[in-house]
Amino acid sequence: MQSRTLDSIMAIAVVLGAALFAFVITFSYLGAFLNPDGNIHGMPLAMVNEDQGAVVAGQAHNYGQEIVADVTSPTSELGDRVDWTVLPTREEAAARIDDDKSYAAIVIPADFSARLVQIASPGTSTPAAAEIEVLTNPASGAFADLASQEIVTDIVSRVSDATRQRILETAAAAGLTIPPQSAVALSDPVQLKATVEAPAGPRTGRGMAPFYFALMMTLAGYLGAMAISFGVDFRAGVRDLLVFSRRVSRPSRELSAFRLWLAKAPLVVMMAVLAATLETWMAVGLLDMPAPHPIRLGFFAALGILAVAMPTLILLTSLGELGMTVALLFTTIFGVPSAGGVYPIEMLPAFFRFLAGWLPLRYMTDGARALLFFDARGAAGLTKALVVLGVYATGGLVLGGLVAFGIDRVAGRLTNRTSVS
Repeated sequence: MQSRTLDSIMAIAVVLGAALFAFVITFSYLGAFLNPDGNIHGMPLAMVNEDQGAVVAGQAHNYGQEIVADVTSPTSELGDRVDWTVLPTREEAAARIDDDKSYAAIVIPADFSARLVQIASPGTSTPAAAEIEVLTNPASGAFADLASQEIVTDIVSRVSDATRQRILETAAAAGLTIPPQSAVALSDPVQLKATVEAPAGPRTGRGMAPFYFALMMTLAGYLGAMAISFGVDFRAGVRDLLVFSRRVSRPSRELSAFRLWLAKAPLVVMMAVLAATLETWMAVGLLDMPAPHPIRLGFFAALGILAVAMPTLILLTSLGELGMTVALLFTTIFGVPSAGGVYPIEMLPAFFRFLAGWLPLRYMTDGARALLFFDARGAAGLTKALVVLGVYATGGLVLGGLVAFGIDRVAGRLTNRTSVS
């Protein structure tokens, strides 16, 4: 009777656990991705004002300075949606994009005020609208580029409306009459000129290739660690296999958890190197994914796979089958939404922005993006990715051995207590 009750409780617990897992998955993916526009916080954009100003009726005007002050003001309509970096030159803004530090840059050219003044000048035959250049960064990811361009386009549209009003007010104050030939330019005095500064290029999944490459690294590490762990356990007689409803077992060799770890860890390292080689060959050699640094990409893939495999192996060692589920949550269920691969970090809810600072998939994505699109520059995220993934890989190797040793110590104490009693 007690056994039947226990079986019923176990069955209910399994069903509830599976349902809870579905609940967590739904929260993770939909909770992260349903409202990206509403979650925007701190989008990194740059602003440059090279405007030399102009003189109207004896008074100096610098419309570029007014625009910078209005747009980047803490009290602007954008609020904390954008994190502005104001730079003195276009070259510095371009360098910032080339390091993937900004998703776009607004550049106000040197003749901006002069061209606006010409609209109100009677002597100008066919005045043209002034231009604001926008440097774009498709290599930052499809949605990061799209969202930043939407923000910038809206800014330029509002600047054009405000500038029209300023021109009319300035002309009225100076006693000037807007000439008829200026009507077209005055209707939209500020126009946008887009320049692609950091292109993603063809065969890159519209900038998503680094994320998918990193995701394959994650799956290789997770599945590889599980296969090696189960294989070594079966060989040691610790675990049975069920093949076509038949149980296959081997005699137990009574190896300690630490001995098993020493057997598994080198195999995981070998697996990481081989899997990274094959993944890079498939992506670059067979599927023709552009990779300026394929050898570096291969080494980085090995480090990333190892950074996922070692924590997975620790969880399998300490929690057994339950470790599979925990590792899945750690590597993919929460890793994918917080990786900054689909939507940038700045478009995620606060919870997932927090996770992004800790889970390896985010750094695998950043590092792969730097290698594929930003000439393997450390400032583009590669250096930080190498450090974090290196800590995961080497720290996991050491921590796993300590965990296995601790399991043996606890098991030994429990055995001694049982024999004494």
